[in-house]
Amino acid sequence: MNFWVVGMVKISVVIPACNEEKTVGDVVKGCFDVLKSFGCEFEVIVVDDGSTDKTFKVAKKAGAKVFRHKKSLGQAVALKTGFKHCFGDIVVTMDADGQHNPKLLKPILNGEADMVIGSRYLTGKSGFGFYREILDKIFISLIRILTGLKLTDTQSMFRAIKRQALLKLNIKTSYTMSTEMVIKAWGEGLTIKEVPIEALSRRYGKSHMGILFPIKTLLIIFRSIIEVR
Repeated sequence: MNFWVVGMVKISVVIPACNEEKTVGDVVKGCFDVLKSFGCEFEVIVVDDGSTDKTFKVAKKAGAKVFRHKKSLGQAVALKTGFKHCFGDIVVTMDADGQHNPKLLKPILNGEADMVIGSRYLTGKSGFGFYREILDKIFISLIRILTGLKLTDTQSMFRAIKRQALLKLNIKTSYTMSTEMVIKAWGEGLTIKEVPIEALSRRYGKSHMGILFPIKTLLIIFRSIIEVR
């Protein structure tokens, strides 16, 4: 994209969060620190997906625009809420748990493509345990076979996408939209690029990935492929 150097582009960072009171404040502040240096108009949006802790208050205090779901509706729905309310020409998505370093916003925004994905595997340090890494590699290999895309990390939600490109994607899932975004972008003929990032270890809480994650992800992959063909 290389838009961040222009100074005229508007950037929206959308962060879904569920019970991340211990990390979301630092993530929001980190985004502000980096984005201020770009010299462009920006906003940081946190979508509180039914948290039962102080996620809403902490994010608000840190300076984010915060939208709230009364109950947890899932990461994808939270992101859609953020997309609905954001104004950016470029939309960045990232996690609230502290695993995505806001300092890496610059390389994410500096990739020249319709969608730029921060790949944890290009650095060789995914930050995942053995089981999760094996699952990821299975999903990535399957997508590579079905689409021909030479990507290394289709699951990463640390990514930037042009608003015009985002509007072309008919995202249907209420679960995780990372995989569906990639396949729908491929189906629309959009350019996709990866840049290396190093994922940080989660400092607090636990992953929201449930035991049905593998099955749901496989269903999303095959459904999305059918829809774009």
